[in-house]
Amino acid sequence: MDDIIFAQIMPSIDTDEDSIIDGEDNCPSISNQDQLDSNNNGVGDACDIVSVPVDLDGDGDVDRDDLNILLSYRDQPASECLECDLDGDEIITALDARKLVLLCTRPRCATE
Repeated sequence: MDDIIFAQIMPSIDTDEDSIIDGEDNCPSISNQDQLDSNNNGVGDACDIVSVPVDLDGDGDVDRDDLNILLSYRDQPASECLECDLDGDEIITALDARKLVLLCTRPRCATE
């Protein structure tokens, strides 16, 4: 009975003010008006976890595989791999590789 009364008093709560009722919103904590879910994971794009920029292979870890990708672009302009230019000097060098190693999420930057 209390649920019915509450539903009559508060029929549509829109806490993030995106004009979509909270229960229907795939991203309730952030305004997400078009409800876009590009990767179809059930979470709106506005709430998807942003991947680590140096996770060059997109597997969720920064490891030796990412280091190898970066090193394959060594001494090339950053335009060849924008994510590889970690120090922003417009060229991919050993300094970028050193920075990536410091960001590794696996011990000794190992792979699985």
